[in-house]
Amino acid sequence: MAGQAKNQTSAKITVGNVSLQKGDTKYNVPPNSDSVTTDTQIFSRYEKDRGIFAAGVSSPDGCKGDSVAFFQLFSPVLLWVVDWTSCKAGSKPEVPDPTSKDPNWILLDELWEPSMMTLMPDGHTPLFRLSGTFIYGCKNPKAKTNKDVSFPRPPWIQDVFDRKVEDNLLQQGLSSQQNASQSQSQGNVAAF
Repeated sequence: MAGQAKNQTSAKITVGNVSLQKGDTKYNVPPNSDSVTTDTQIFSRYEKDRGIFAAGVSSPDGCKGDSVAFFQLFSPVLLWVVDWTSCKAGSKPEVPDPTSKDPNWILLDELWEPSMMTLMPDGHTPLFRLSGTFIYGCKNPKAKTNKDVSFPRPPWIQDVFDRKVEDNLLQQGLSSQQNASQSQSQGNVAAF
């Protein structure tokens, strides 16, 4: 390519200090903190026992044509199980408070698991991990379980977002089997 001028592009990169100020973001920024949260995970599970039991029918004709009858022996019971873990370098981590802000949720059980502390590779900075499980019971579960469900929030995000699971998020057929004739005619397998 002798005699041809090469196209050259140049770019100027300026690196500056990044400083998050309270109010600029939705982060909870601790003032003058040298510690770093390395990992936080919060997982919620909601389990509703509807108190419904099945029993085989001993009558030759069944029960209204069915061979199994269903009985509700008690009102629905909703449990909320929160598993969490948090790890921080430089100081002990912030962890969820087991006290519920909502009086409809009663703390039934709590488990705390502090892990052995260790040092970061620099040999000076301590690393702490604390994990646990909280189990709550709901005094008055709503008819639709999703109305009692919300997304967990880590400690570094301000509590300013809607975290409820609304009805418009529920989609039919994602966790149930399709009708066999629909499946065969559409060439699909059962959807989960």
